[in-house]
Amino acid sequence: MKIGKGVVVYSHAEDIYYQACYCEQDSCFIMISYSGETDKILKVAKKIKERGIDGLAMTSYGNNTLSSLIDCCLYVSTREKLVSNLGTFGLNICIMYLLDVLYSNCFNSDYENNLDKKIKNSLAFEKSERIGGRHSDNPILKEE
Repeated sequence: MKIGKGVVVYSHAEDIYYQACYCEQDSCFIMISYSGETDKILKVAKKIKERGIDGLAMTSYGNNTLSSLIDCCLYVSTREKLVSNLGTFGLNICIMYLLDVLYSNCFNSDYENNLDKKIKNSLAFEKSERIGGRHSDNPILKEE
């Protein structure tokens, strides 16, 4: 959003399905599913495939239904078991890394323009926030 791209984050597959039904043809869906076998996310993948809408899946290595429905896949670490894992630490780090890589590539596609917009809008926002007390004495965080 900071470079003018529309971004909607859904945590409920029902909402994503309806978005897939009504979104514009130039939309792109990024679906994150470790197993690639969750029924609700598969319904979304089938709908965007049916409508010819671009999709990108972040899912585990190997064959799964999601990766067979989506043309573009980024694979994540498969070291965490679905049932016996202690948490999703590795998966979370991997997903955040991949999202950062995607963002940096979008940013870089029109670097100068995106940098100008980002700086201009961030400065306007930060200046208005200072009235509310948002500031830092940390020299690393201060504006130059």
